[in-house]
Amino acid sequence: MEITDFQNLQTIINFNASPVWVTDKYCNLLIGNDAFQTWIYHFTGQRLENGQSLLMNHFSRFYLDKFEPCYQSALEGKTITTVEDMYVDGVQKFSTVNFNPAYDKGGDISGVICHASDITEQRLQLMQLNEQANILIDIAHIQSHKVRGPVASILGLAQLFNPDDLTDPDNRDIMIGIIASTEHLDELIREVIVKINRLSNKRQNNAT
Repeated sequence: MEITDFQNLQTIINFNASPVWVTDKYCNLLIGNDAFQTWIYHFTGQRLENGQSLLMNHFSRFYLDKFEPCYQSALEGKTITTVEDMYVDGVQKFSTVNFNPAYDKGGDISGVICHASDITEQRLQLMQLNEQANILIDIAHIQSHKVRGPVASILGLAQLFNPDDLTDPDNRDIMIGIIASTEHLDELIREVIVKINRLSNKRQNNAT
């Protein structure tokens, strides 16, 4: 993309509700819309004037380590997309940030064109789906692995029980074992029910 008319470009990006900004090949700000000023403030604690560097030394190491490689890669001709999170008024927000090389009329890289998009809703939905999937995995693990133990114990002990002689002294120990295994099985069933209720509640909350 050629950058030939910054005044027209400034007018265009000001209509964009998402952060948009352009740097020169030294990572100095050429233009940026109001949304960008809000975005950069959350990372650096200051708003930038045209001509100021996006990579000032006094910016936090966290910010510089996160974004400097992205600018450098774009200046090498690569298109970079990264996912970032920040807290805005105490609320966690997620965004994708795109870094694209900008070219002059001669085809040489002259800077970087950047655009950030709010993906908070999509990210939260994905996190909720992952959490629900983990609950389902836990339920499947309990049903396929943990339940097998007490069930196998009950079946094994039942085969040892002597119904022909109820006075057989071993029958008492067998019944104690069956009761213990049954109680363990009941605990596992309760655990599954709790997880199912938790999953159901999350789905109801998401629906509302």
